[in-house]
Amino acid sequence: MSRICAIVGAGEGLGAAIAARFSREGFDLALVSRTETGSAVARDAALVARPSAAVNFHPGDATDPVSIAQALTAQADRMGPIDALVYNVRGAFTQCDPLDMTADALETVFRQEVVGAFAAAKAVL
Repeated sequence: MSRICAIVGAGEGLGAAIAARFSREGFDLALVSRTETGSAVARDAALVARPSAAVNFHPGDATDPVSIAQALTAQADRMGPIDALVYNVRGAFTQCDPLDMTADALETVFRQEVVGAFAAAKAVL
């Protein structure tokens, strides 16, 4: 039975490198990102690393915990139980002086970086 790695935030750059590495180690991949366009790069990297890998995409928005939970549940239903979860979401945080950050900006960062990661981990567990 295949091991499954879910990558939330699978896209170009680090997401593609993570996908390739897990693929090389024998994992099939459940990719989650806002759009399939970015995940296509991660999918291609995984298939170059191991052409026989199963790679599936499902859309999910890291700022919406329901969306992330639904995406990971759909992936598990399609592929089987998820063995490894990588939360690789590109943060909404922009470096600034703490007094220059607005409450709205902080809330966005919190939803994406903390609430999204919590929802992803909870869905997988």
